[in-house]
Amino acid sequence: MTRERDRLQASNDHLAAEVDLACAEILDLQTEYADIVRDWEDSEEQRWILGERDRALASAAEAEARVVQIRSELESRQQRYMNTVSEFSRLRAVHNATLVDLDREVAARTSSDRVAEVARTQLSELQDREDLRLRHEAACRERDTARRQLSMVASIVGASPRTRPEREGPAALLRLLREDPALTSEHPTPRYLTYGDLLETPPKKVDPHNLRDPMTSAASKRPREDSNTPDPNSESPDLQPSPHLSHQDDQLTLVDPSPAIFMGLHYTETVTICASSQKSM
Repeated sequence: MTRERDRLQASNDHLAAEVDLACAEILDLQTEYADIVRDWEDSEEQRWILGERDRALASAAEAEARVVQIRSELESRQQRYMNTVSEFSRLRAVHNATLVDLDREVAARTSSDRVAEVARTQLSELQDREDLRLRHEAACRERDTARRQLSMVASIVGASPRTRPEREGPAALLRLLREDPALTSEHPTPRYLTYGDLLETPPKKVDPHNLRDPMTSAASKRPREDSNTPDPNSESPDLQPSPHLSHQDDQLTLVDPSPAIFMGLHYTETVTICASSQKSM
């Protein structure tokens, strides 16, 4: 019995030692688990801290970019302000210079010499306009005189552009006399009369009413350019038979020793009118 009891006692001691070792191992495992849990919590905290740091860095970068943008806008506004100030200074200088020029111009215009100069200039312009008007009226009178002379020549000679029915009037007569070869090629060269020959040999009297031509009638029916222009068929000193007309060798020669105006051209010439068809003259 004693032996069995000793054996049980020894077994109990051994089991107690095993329990103590198991308890020690449990305590070690609990300690390690606590360390692991603490490390996990520390890692989670570190990860959250790292995320916050990253977000803070991103916000800092955005804030820095915004600061740079605000700085550039501030610089541009300062530049615009400086440009505005310089432009304002330039405009003020121009305004002051304009005021000075205006004062000088007003002083110059109010002076008697300036007023006299302006009056002389205006008087000169008025004189030029009056001279131009007088020259225009003289040219119109000379033109009317030339037209009356051409109408008188056409009525006396009876020449008309029969081959050109679309042309009428004194201009057609001049073109007929200068361009139509039928009036010059079939007749010999006319003998031009001088002023002395006309005085020695008086011309034949011609009745203008018997030699009236359709061209003259058409010229008389044209609208008058001036109400003061006399009728070419009316009896006036300008339309009387001229002493410078002479009929000889079937040709009528007109000698005009004074300057005349035909169609606005100033010249002196002798017009020879071939009137071979007018045997009655």
